[in-house]
Amino acid sequence: MVNVDLIQEAVNLFSRKSETEYPTIAPLIHRLAEAQRTFGRYAKEDRILDLTIIFERYYPKENTRSKQLNKKVSSALGGSDAEITETEEAFRHFYKVRSAIIHGAKRESDKELLQEIDVALENGSHALTHFIFEFSGPQSTVVLPNGN
Repeated sequence: MVNVDLIQEAVNLFSRKSETEYPTIAPLIHRLAEAQRTFGRYAKEDRILDLTIIFERYYPKENTRSKQLNKKVSSALGGSDAEITETEEAFRHFYKVRSAIIHGAKRESDKELLQEIDVALENGSHALTHFIFEFSGPQSTVVLPNGN
């Protein structure tokens, strides 16, 4: 389902790109758009990997530690303690599915995770969409990796 308000917000932000962190976020948005256009047998897996690349490129120092990355993303999205915990759990699941894709389903639990790819894709897409709009909006509370 397309949220027209989000599209309008994107148009508004683009018109003010020189006043925002557009140069930082634009490559992430482009990768997200490309991920949505991926088709074929492994499209869902490829989308999850693309989403992971976006998060890891945004937080390059944390890219080898999924727990640190999870905390950064969950904290950036903010909200109540319960919302942060919910985001952490969803992101943890997303990242476990990503690991099962990358490393193969060597264990039974990995095979089960690969059956949950739709949920993981939804969780990752949801978090990333909110993350991008939170980051790029006029009232952004997301702190850039360089401290700005």
